[in-house]
Amino acid sequence: FQALHPDWTFVTWASSDALEWMSPTLREVFDWQLTWAGRADVVRYAVIQRFGGVYVDTDVEALRPFDDLLDGAPFAAWEDRNLLCPTVIGAEPGHPAMTDLLRALPGWARRRKTMPPNHQTGPYFFTRQWAKRRDVRLLDPVTFYPVGWWEKSKLGGPYPAESYAVHHWDAGWLENGPPQYDREGR
Repeated sequence: FQALHPDWTFVTWASSDALEWMSPTLREVFDWQLTWAGRADVVRYAVIQRFGGVYVDTDVEALRPFDDLLDGAPFAAWEDRNLLCPTVIGAEPGHPAMTDLLRALPGWARRRKTMPPNHQTGPYFFTRQWAKRRDVRLLDPVTFYPVGWWEKSKLGGPYPAESYAVHHWDAGWLENGPPQYDREGR
């Protein structure tokens, strides 16, 4: 990412001690997450809302510069036909789409406290919040997810020319990582 974006400032959020700016309500949601993936979801939304920029998980490989995605409108991409994925997300600080999302997060997550992070704080929540908004750009799966989690055997490329990145679907929140499938999805 740094080689493709030499003029960008990169910040790694690696310690929960650096989150003193987070609201007590969001910090509570962060603290009762059972997985690092759930915690990363809370942090990604809060960081983007407060500081703006582009948040990218560590299992994402950049393929080309993101600069032309930065036109002021928040963006994310569909991981498939049904779910938006917050693994790569960008917005200006204080954008209403992020503010609304953070207002909804505590209630949604609390009602799903025993569910895995993809249901509690991740794609299911994110899709519910952004899928019908008109003030965000929802990009095609090929943008960041040219390889689906069900087809990891295709990782390594070649990737479509229109892809900006590829998510490697490490799924560290699953005990044994994501399931491995063959090309037919079995």
